[in-house]
Amino acid sequence: MGGVGGGAGTVGRVSIQELSPAETEAVLAANVVGRIGCHAGGRTYVVPIIYAYEAGSVYVASVEGRKTRMMRENPAVCFEVDERDERGGWRSVIADGTYAELDAEGAEHALDLLARRFGRERGTRPPAAEGRETVCFRIDLREPSGRAVRR
Repeated sequence: MGGVGGGAGTVGRVSIQELSPAETEAVLAANVVGRIGCHAGGRTYVVPIIYAYEAGSVYVASVEGRKTRMMRENPAVCFEVDERDERGGWRSVIADGTYAELDAEGAEHALDLLARRFGRERGTRPPAAEGRETVCFRIDLREPSGRAVRR
């Protein structure tokens, strides 16, 4: 059995390969659900998000809650996205990132990106949860890297 280390490896007959920068970008751009890992107050929290990707950043419209409170306290986060194919292979991308809450102009840009990504009319807002405010934010990704298993 081979290792997974810093390059391509094999485990049994499965080939684990590093994605090229272009393949990494393609995974980030093609998907809409990822996960943010945040850490604050001695606690780690991983939560799924729906996002739009543009120029090295993921844009999110969410509601006020635990993840936004934690990211305000500690803006250093980790972002992960993955996908599977019909043959049991997969690709995943992971990157460290920095949380940036968006002002009104930035929030409009994020909402426009998300509307285009999901085929909604421009200006359509995501539903707010019982009295909680909508928060738009961006995660600026640093050195995303990816792996794949192709079967």
